Amino acid sequence: MKIACHRYNTPYFRFYPALDETVRMNIGTESDLNQLIELTTDYMNTDSVQADINKLAELIKHRVNEQETECYLPLEVVI
Repeated sequence: MKIACHRYNTPYFRFYPALDETVRMNIGTESDLNQLIELTTDYMNTDSVQADINKLAELIKHRVNEQETECYLPLEVVI
């Protein structure tokens, strides 16, 4: 997806914390869920991710403003 977005000059953002192991969708215990929440929160609060979130917010604001004049900025976000 990233290569395709680059080819069409479309901004690409992917937000996902790096995990040491595969996480099942049906997390068994509350402590497992709390650990996943903590890892995700820590990841989302890193400077680099916050910078990407700010870039994405600016692109969205720009796109909304341009839509008033019927322009379109393609945007791909993967979460």
